[in-house]
Amino acid sequence: MKIVEVFVYLCTTYIGYVYSAQPTGCTYDSTDASTGIYTCTFGSYTAPLTFTGFTDPYPQRLIINAVSGTLPTNTFSGFSSFAANLIDLDYAASLQVICSSGGTLTISQALFSSMSYLQELKISNCDIQSLPSSVFSNLVTLNSLWIEGGSMNTLASNILTGLSIEKLDVPVPTAEFVIKNTVVSGNQIPVGMLDGQTLVKSIRFDNIGLTSVDDALFAQNTALTSLSLADNAGITKIETALISTLEGLSSLDLDGIPFECTCDNLWILTHATTNGIALPSGIICGTPAEYQNKKASKYYDEMCDTANACGDLPGITLGPTICMTIIEIVSYCILAVTMVIAIVALVIICYVRRKLVIAKENLEKKRNSSWARVQNALKKGGASGQKPPLRSSQVDGWV
Repeated sequence: MKIVEVFVYLCTTYIGYVYSAQPTGCTYDSTDASTGIYTCTFGSYTAPLTFTGFTDPYPQRLIINAVSGTLPTNTFSGFSSFAANLIDLDYAASLQVICSSGGTLTISQALFSSMSYLQELKISNCDIQSLPSSVFSNLVTLNSLWIEGGSMNTLASNILTGLSIEKLDVPVPTAEFVIKNTVVSGNQIPVGMLDGQTLVKSIRFDNIGLTSVDDALFAQNTALTSLSLADNAGITKIETALISTLEGLSSLDLDGIPFECTCDNLWILTHATTNGIALPSGIICGTPAEYQNKKASKYYDEMCDTANACGDLPGITLGPTICMTIIEIVSYCILAVTMVIAIVALVIICYVRRKLVIAKENLEKKRNSSWARVQNALKKGGASGQKPPLRSSQVDGWV
Protein backbone atom coordinates (compact mmCIF):
# COMPACT_ATOMS: atom_id res chain seq x y z
CA MET A 1 0.00 0.00 0.00
CA LYS A 2 1.30 3.44 -0.89
CA ILE A 3 2.32 5.83 1.88
CA VAL A 4 -0.33 8.38 0.82
CA GLU A 5 -3.06 5.74 0.90
CA VAL A 6 -1.93 4.62 4.36
CA PHE A 7 -2.03 8.23 5.55
CA VAL A 8 -5.52 8.80 4.17
CA TYR A 9 -6.78 5.54 5.72
CA LEU A 10 -5.38 6.45 9.14
CA CYS A 11 -6.79 9.98 8.99
CA THR A 12 -10.29 8.91 7.98
CA THR A 13 -10.43 5.95 10.36
CA TYR A 14 -8.85 7.26 13.55
CA ILE A 15 -8.90 11.03 13.32
CA GLY A 16 -12.15 11.62 11.47
CA TYR A 17 -10.50 13.74 8.82
CA VAL A 18 -12.24 13.49 5.46
CA TYR A 19 -9.98 13.46 2.46
CA SER A 20 -11.79 15.24 -0.34
CA ALA A 21 -11.06 16.33 -3.86
CA GLN A 22 -12.81 19.10 -5.73
CA PRO A 23 -12.41 21.14 -8.89
CA THR A 24 -10.21 24.23 -8.95
CA GLY A 25 -12.18 27.18 -7.61
CA CYS A 26 -14.08 25.05 -5.08
CA THR A 27 -13.42 24.43 -1.41
CA TYR A 28 -14.72 21.85 1.04
CA ASP A 29 -15.82 22.49 4.60
CA SER A 30 -16.65 19.61 6.96
CA THR A 31 -16.30 21.59 10.20
CA ASP A 32 -19.66 20.64 11.65
CA ALA A 33 -20.89 17.82 9.46
CA SER A 34 -19.91 14.38 8.28
CA THR A 35 -21.11 15.32 4.80
CA GLY A 36 -19.72 18.80 4.43
CA ILE A 37 -20.39 21.62 2.00
CA TYR A 38 -18.59 22.28 -1.27
CA THR A 39 -18.43 25.98 -2.14
CA CYS A 40 -17.50 26.98 -5.68
CA THR A 41 -16.81 30.61 -6.47
CA PHE A 42 -18.33 31.94 -9.67
CA GLY A 43 -15.57 32.91 -12.12
CA SER A 44 -12.93 30.89 -10.27
CA TYR A 45 -13.90 27.50 -11.63
CA THR A 46 -13.95 26.36 -15.21
CA ALA A 47 -17.32 25.15 -16.44
CA PRO A 48 -18.56 22.56 -16.42
CA LEU A 49 -18.36 21.42 -12.83
CA THR A 50 -18.18 17.67 -13.29
CA PHE A 51 -19.63 15.18 -10.86
CA THR A 52 -16.48 13.08 -10.96
CA GLY A 53 -14.45 16.14 -9.96
CA PHE A 54 -15.85 15.84 -6.43
CA THR A 55 -14.84 12.85 -4.32
CA ASP A 56 -15.06 11.79 -0.69
CA PRO A 57 -17.78 12.85 -0.15
CA TYR A 58 -20.02 13.35 -3.13
CA PRO A 59 -21.27 16.93 -3.78
CA GLN A 60 -24.55 16.41 -1.92
CA ARG A 61 -24.42 19.92 -0.42
CA LEU A 62 -23.20 22.45 -2.96
CA ILE A 63 -22.97 26.25 -2.98
CA ILE A 64 -22.20 28.46 -5.97
CA ASN A 65 -21.32 31.88 -4.56
CA ALA A 66 -20.32 35.35 -5.74
CA VAL A 67 -22.48 34.90 -8.82
CA SER A 68 -22.98 37.80 -11.17
CA GLY A 69 -23.97 36.82 -14.66
CA THR A 70 -25.34 33.76 -16.41
CA LEU A 71 -25.36 30.20 -15.20
CA PRO A 72 -25.29 28.45 -18.58
CA THR A 73 -26.62 25.04 -19.47
CA ASN A 74 -23.15 23.48 -19.14
CA THR A 75 -22.60 24.68 -15.56
CA PHE A 76 -23.01 21.10 -14.28
CA SER A 77 -22.04 17.88 -15.98
CA GLY A 78 -22.52 14.24 -15.07
CA PHE A 79 -24.59 14.93 -11.95
CA SER A 80 -27.21 12.48 -13.18
CA SER A 81 -24.83 9.83 -11.80
CA PHE A 82 -25.77 10.94 -8.30
CA ALA A 83 -27.99 7.95 -7.45
CA ALA A 84 -30.35 7.91 -4.48
CA ASN A 85 -28.27 5.29 -2.66
CA LEU A 86 -25.33 7.73 -2.57
CA ILE A 87 -27.23 10.33 -0.52
CA ASP A 88 -26.36 10.72 3.16
CA LEU A 89 -29.81 10.57 4.77
CA ASP A 90 -28.71 12.91 7.57
CA TYR A 91 -28.82 15.83 5.12
CA ALA A 92 -30.97 16.97 2.25
CA ALA A 93 -29.35 17.06 -1.18
CA SER A 94 -29.15 20.80 -1.73
CA LEU A 95 -27.92 23.53 -4.03
CA GLN A 96 -27.64 27.19 -3.07
CA VAL A 97 -26.88 29.97 -5.52
CA ILE A 98 -25.62 33.13 -3.81
CA CYS A 99 -24.98 36.29 -5.78
CA SER A 100 -22.39 38.92 -5.03
CA SER A 101 -23.59 42.29 -3.76
CA GLY A 102 -25.74 43.72 -6.54
CA GLY A 103 -25.01 40.68 -8.65
CA THR A 104 -27.33 39.70 -11.47
CA LEU A 105 -28.45 36.20 -12.30
CA THR A 106 -29.64 34.72 -15.55
CA ILE A 107 -30.55 31.05 -15.48
CA SER A 108 -30.54 28.95 -18.62
CA GLN A 109 -33.62 26.85 -19.22
CA ALA A 110 -31.71 23.55 -19.06
CA LEU A 111 -29.45 24.48 -16.13
CA PHE A 112 -30.83 21.71 -13.92
CA SER A 113 -31.08 19.03 -16.61
CA SER A 114 -28.84 16.59 -14.71
CA MET A 115 -29.81 17.64 -11.18
CA SER A 116 -32.94 15.60 -10.47
CA TYR A 117 -31.33 14.22 -7.30
CA LEU A 118 -31.69 17.65 -5.65
CA GLN A 119 -34.18 17.94 -2.80
CA GLU A 120 -33.77 21.60 -1.84
CA LEU A 121 -32.88 24.68 -3.88
CA LYS A 122 -32.21 28.21 -2.63
CA ILE A 123 -31.38 31.36 -4.59
CA SER A 124 -30.10 34.22 -2.43
CA ASN A 125 -29.46 37.94 -2.96
CA CYS A 126 -29.69 37.81 -6.74
CA ASP A 127 -31.17 40.35 -9.12
CA ILE A 128 -32.82 37.69 -11.26
CA GLN A 129 -33.09 38.89 -14.83
CA SER A 130 -35.42 36.11 -15.93
CA LEU A 131 -36.63 32.67 -15.04
CA PRO A 132 -37.46 30.71 -18.20
CA SER A 133 -40.63 28.71 -18.63
CA SER A 134 -40.51 25.38 -16.75
CA VAL A 135 -37.01 26.24 -15.55
CA PHE A 136 -37.32 23.88 -12.55
CA SER A 137 -39.04 21.00 -14.36
CA ASN A 138 -35.89 18.88 -14.57
CA LEU A 139 -35.76 18.82 -10.78
CA VAL A 140 -39.11 16.96 -10.83
CA THR A 141 -39.72 17.27 -7.07
CA LEU A 142 -38.37 19.51 -4.32
CA ASN A 143 -38.88 19.53 -0.57
CA SER A 144 -38.29 23.28 -0.53
CA LEU A 145 -37.72 26.11 -3.00
CA TRP A 146 -36.46 29.42 -1.61
CA ILE A 147 -35.86 32.74 -3.36
CA GLU A 148 -34.60 35.25 -0.83
CA GLY A 149 -33.31 38.79 -1.22
CA GLY A 150 -32.51 40.61 -4.45
CA SER A 151 -35.19 41.15 -7.05
CA MET A 152 -37.10 39.44 -9.84
CA ASN A 153 -37.35 41.56 -12.96
CA THR A 154 -39.82 39.23 -14.63
CA LEU A 155 -41.99 36.58 -13.04
CA ALA A 156 -43.85 34.35 -15.47
CA SER A 157 -46.86 32.27 -14.54
CA ASN A 158 -45.30 29.04 -15.84
CA ILE A 159 -41.92 28.94 -14.08
CA LEU A 160 -43.09 26.12 -11.78
CA THR A 161 -44.63 24.02 -14.53
CA GLY A 162 -43.32 20.46 -14.33
CA LEU A 163 -42.14 20.81 -10.72
CA SER A 164 -43.91 19.41 -7.67
CA ILE A 165 -43.11 20.90 -4.27
CA GLU A 166 -43.95 18.21 -1.76
CA LYS A 167 -42.73 16.53 1.40
CA LEU A 168 -39.72 14.33 0.68
CA ASP A 169 -37.81 11.85 2.80
CA VAL A 170 -35.39 14.38 4.28
CA PRO A 171 -34.49 15.23 7.89
CA VAL A 172 -36.94 18.17 7.88
CA PRO A 173 -39.79 17.55 5.41
CA THR A 174 -41.48 20.90 4.77
CA ALA A 175 -42.96 21.03 1.25
CA GLU A 176 -42.48 24.81 1.25
CA PHE A 177 -42.23 27.52 -1.37
CA VAL A 178 -40.77 30.79 -0.15
CA ILE A 179 -40.16 34.18 -1.76
CA LYS A 180 -38.86 36.53 0.93
CA ASN A 181 -37.38 40.04 1.09
CA THR A 182 -37.39 40.20 -2.70
CA VAL A 183 -38.60 43.00 -4.96
CA VAL A 184 -41.09 41.34 -7.31
CA SER A 185 -41.82 42.89 -10.67
CA GLY A 186 -45.34 44.27 -10.93
CA ASN A 187 -45.85 43.90 -7.18
CA GLN A 188 -47.93 40.79 -7.63
CA ILE A 189 -47.70 37.05 -8.14
CA PRO A 190 -49.05 36.14 -11.59
CA VAL A 191 -52.27 34.16 -11.61
CA GLY A 192 -51.64 30.52 -12.46
CA MET A 193 -48.06 30.41 -11.18
CA LEU A 194 -49.06 28.11 -8.31
CA ASP A 195 -51.41 25.96 -10.35
CA GLY A 196 -50.44 22.31 -10.14
CA GLN A 197 -48.84 22.65 -6.70
CA THR A 198 -51.42 20.41 -5.09
CA LEU A 199 -49.02 18.95 -2.50
CA VAL A 200 -47.31 22.09 -1.25
CA LYS A 201 -47.81 22.54 2.50
CA SER A 202 -46.38 25.98 3.17
CA ILE A 203 -46.23 29.14 1.06
CA ARG A 204 -44.56 32.34 2.25
CA PHE A 205 -44.58 35.54 0.26
CA ASP A 206 -42.99 37.80 2.89
CA ASN A 207 -41.94 41.40 2.26
CA ILE A 208 -41.98 41.21 -1.52
CA GLY A 209 -43.90 44.42 -2.17
CA LEU A 210 -47.27 42.90 -2.99
CA THR A 211 -50.07 45.41 -3.45
CA SER A 212 -52.76 42.87 -4.27
CA VAL A 213 -53.35 39.14 -4.35
CA ASP A 214 -55.67 37.57 -6.88
CA ASP A 215 -58.53 35.60 -5.34
CA ALA A 216 -57.70 32.53 -7.45
CA LEU A 217 -53.97 32.47 -6.66
CA PHE A 218 -54.15 29.60 -4.13
CA ALA A 219 -57.21 27.86 -5.58
CA GLN A 220 -55.34 24.64 -6.43
CA ASN A 221 -53.13 24.52 -3.35
CA THR A 222 -55.63 22.39 -1.46
CA ALA A 223 -53.01 20.69 0.75
CA LEU A 224 -51.80 24.04 2.09
CA THR A 225 -51.60 24.26 5.90
CA SER A 226 -49.53 27.41 6.35
CA LEU A 227 -49.74 30.69 4.42
CA SER A 228 -47.85 33.91 5.06
CA LEU A 229 -48.28 37.29 3.37
CA ALA A 230 -46.39 39.12 6.09
CA ASP A 231 -44.87 42.59 5.66
CA ASN A 232 -46.54 43.44 2.36
CA ALA A 233 -47.58 46.97 3.26
CA GLY A 234 -49.46 47.46 -0.02
CA ILE A 235 -52.12 44.93 0.98
CA THR A 236 -54.91 46.38 3.12
CA LYS A 237 -57.44 43.55 3.06
CA ILE A 238 -58.01 40.04 1.77
CA GLU A 239 -61.15 38.60 0.23
CA THR A 240 -63.00 35.50 1.36
CA ALA A 241 -62.37 33.75 -1.96
CA LEU A 242 -58.61 33.89 -1.41
CA ILE A 243 -58.64 31.07 1.13
CA SER A 244 -62.08 29.54 0.58
CA THR A 245 -60.64 26.35 -0.96
CA LEU A 246 -57.95 25.90 1.71
CA GLU A 247 -59.86 23.60 4.03
CA GLY A 248 -56.69 22.35 5.74
CA LEU A 249 -55.27 25.80 6.47
CA SER A 250 -54.14 26.04 10.09
CA SER A 251 -51.93 29.15 10.08
CA LEU A 252 -52.30 32.52 8.32
CA ASP A 253 -49.64 35.14 8.99
CA LEU A 254 -50.72 38.70 8.17
CA ASP A 255 -48.10 40.48 10.25
CA GLY A 256 -47.09 43.90 8.98
CA ILE A 257 -50.21 44.37 6.86
CA PRO A 258 -51.94 47.70 7.64
CA PHE A 259 -55.52 46.45 7.52
CA GLU A 260 -58.33 48.71 6.45
CA CYS A 261 -60.46 47.84 9.46
CA THR A 262 -64.15 47.67 8.70
CA CYS A 263 -66.65 45.12 9.91
CA ASP A 264 -66.84 43.62 6.41
CA ASN A 265 -63.06 43.43 5.97
CA LEU A 266 -62.60 41.72 9.32
CA TRP A 267 -64.56 38.63 8.28
CA ILE A 268 -61.22 36.84 8.70
CA LEU A 269 -61.51 37.07 12.50
CA THR A 270 -64.72 35.04 12.69
CA HIS A 271 -63.55 32.74 9.87
CA ALA A 272 -60.33 31.98 11.73
CA THR A 273 -62.21 31.26 14.97
CA THR A 274 -64.77 29.03 13.28
CA ASN A 275 -62.22 27.06 11.22
CA GLY A 276 -59.39 26.76 13.74
CA ILE A 277 -56.94 28.95 11.81
CA ALA A 278 -54.19 30.54 13.89
CA LEU A 279 -53.26 34.17 13.23
CA PRO A 280 -49.72 34.08 14.70
CA SER A 281 -49.18 37.84 14.68
CA GLY A 282 -52.80 38.93 14.86
CA ILE A 283 -54.14 41.67 12.61
CA ILE A 284 -53.28 45.35 13.08
CA CYS A 285 -55.41 48.21 11.79
CA GLY A 286 -53.94 50.81 9.45
CA THR A 287 -57.23 52.67 9.24
CA PRO A 288 -59.37 54.29 10.56
CA ALA A 289 -57.01 56.76 12.21
CA GLU A 290 -58.36 56.28 15.72
CA TYR A 291 -57.54 52.56 15.54
CA GLN A 292 -54.23 52.84 13.70
CA ASN A 293 -51.62 50.38 15.06
CA LYS A 294 -54.26 48.82 17.31
CA LYS A 295 -55.47 45.24 17.20
CA ALA A 296 -58.26 44.59 14.73
CA SER A 297 -60.02 42.54 17.39
CA LYS A 298 -60.42 45.72 19.44
CA TYR A 299 -62.08 47.46 16.51
CA TYR A 300 -64.32 44.47 15.91
CA ASP A 301 -65.41 44.23 19.54
CA GLU A 302 -66.18 47.93 19.78
CA MET A 303 -67.56 48.74 16.35
CA CYS A 304 -69.14 45.60 14.94
CA ASP A 305 -72.42 43.94 15.88
CA THR A 306 -71.52 40.68 17.58
CA ALA A 307 -74.93 40.10 19.18
CA ASN A 308 -76.47 38.45 16.14
CA ALA A 309 -74.87 35.04 16.65
CA CYS A 310 -78.16 33.82 18.16
CA GLY A 311 -80.29 35.42 15.47
CA ASP A 312 -83.93 35.42 16.60
CA LEU A 313 -83.35 32.72 19.20
CA PRO A 314 -83.35 33.74 22.90
CA GLY A 315 -79.92 33.15 24.35
CA ILE A 316 -76.51 34.54 25.24
CA THR A 317 -73.86 35.49 22.66
CA LEU A 318 -70.45 34.20 23.71
CA GLY A 319 -68.56 35.25 20.60
CA PRO A 320 -68.98 36.40 17.01
CA THR A 321 -70.24 32.98 15.96
CA ILE A 322 -71.04 31.31 19.29
CA CYS A 323 -74.54 31.36 20.77
CA MET A 324 -75.87 29.56 23.82
CA THR A 325 -79.64 29.37 23.60
CA ILE A 326 -82.02 29.32 26.58
CA ILE A 327 -82.78 25.65 25.92
CA GLU A 328 -79.07 24.84 26.08
CA ILE A 329 -78.65 26.88 29.26
CA VAL A 330 -81.58 25.08 30.95
CA SER A 331 -80.27 21.71 29.77
CA TYR A 332 -76.83 22.43 31.20
CA CYS A 333 -78.39 23.56 34.50
CA ILE A 334 -80.49 20.40 34.76
CA LEU A 335 -77.44 18.32 33.94
CA ALA A 336 -75.43 20.09 36.64
CA VAL A 337 -78.18 19.61 39.27
CA THR A 338 -78.56 15.95 38.31
CA MET A 339 -74.81 15.41 38.68
CA VAL A 340 -74.86 17.07 42.14
CA ILE A 341 -77.80 14.89 43.26
CA ALA A 342 -76.07 11.79 41.95
CA ILE A 343 -72.87 12.66 43.80
CA VAL A 344 -74.76 13.31 47.06
CA ALA A 345 -76.68 10.04 46.69
CA LEU A 346 -73.46 8.17 46.07
CA VAL A 347 -71.90 9.67 49.19
CA ILE A 348 -74.96 8.72 51.29
CA ILE A 349 -74.95 5.17 49.93
CA CYS A 350 -71.28 4.78 50.72
CA TYR A 351 -71.79 6.18 54.23
CA VAL A 352 -74.77 3.92 55.04
CA ARG A 353 -73.02 0.89 53.60
CA ARG A 354 -70.00 1.58 55.72
CA LYS A 355 -72.18 1.86 58.83
CA LEU A 356 -73.89 -1.46 58.03
CA VAL A 357 -70.55 -3.18 57.55
CA ILE A 358 -69.31 -1.85 60.91
CA ALA A 359 -72.55 -2.95 62.66
CA LYS A 360 -72.29 -6.41 61.14
CA GLU A 361 -68.69 -6.72 62.24
CA ASN A 362 -69.62 -5.68 65.80
CA LEU A 363 -72.49 -8.20 65.89
CA GLU A 364 -70.18 -10.97 64.75
CA LYS A 365 -67.70 -10.04 67.44
CA LYS A 366 -70.45 -10.13 70.12
CA ARG A 367 -71.78 -13.46 68.88
CA ASN A 368 -68.33 -14.98 68.83
CA SER A 369 -67.64 -13.62 72.31
CA SER A 370 -70.92 -15.08 73.78
CA TRP A 371 -70.31 -18.49 72.27
CA ALA A 372 -66.75 -18.45 73.58
CA ARG A 373 -68.07 -17.80 77.12
CA VAL A 374 -70.55 -20.69 76.80
CA GLN A 375 -67.84 -23.05 75.66
CA ASN A 376 -65.58 -21.94 78.44
CA ALA A 377 -68.32 -22.50 81.04
CA LEU A 378 -68.96 -25.99 79.69
CA LYS A 379 -65.30 -26.84 79.93
CA LYS A 380 -65.13 -25.67 83.53
CA GLY A 381 -68.40 -27.42 84.49
CA GLY A 382 -67.40 -30.79 83.00
CA ALA A 383 -65.35 -31.76 86.06
CA SER A 384 -68.10 -30.89 88.60
CA GLY A 385 -70.83 -32.83 86.83
CA GLN A 386 -72.56 -29.84 85.34
CA LYS A 387 -74.61 -30.76 82.30
CA PRO A 388 -75.39 -28.70 79.29
CA PRO A 389 -78.94 -27.34 78.90
CA LEU A 390 -81.50 -29.97 77.89
CA ARG A 391 -82.95 -30.07 74.43
CA SER A 392 -86.48 -28.79 74.05
CA SER A 393 -87.73 -32.37 73.33
CA GLN A 394 -86.45 -33.54 76.73
CA VAL A 395 -88.14 -30.69 78.56
CA ASP A 396 -91.48 -31.39 76.91
CA GLY A 397 -91.58 -34.90 78.44
CA TRP A 398 -91.51 -33.69 82.06
CA VAL A 399 -94.59 -33.48 84.25
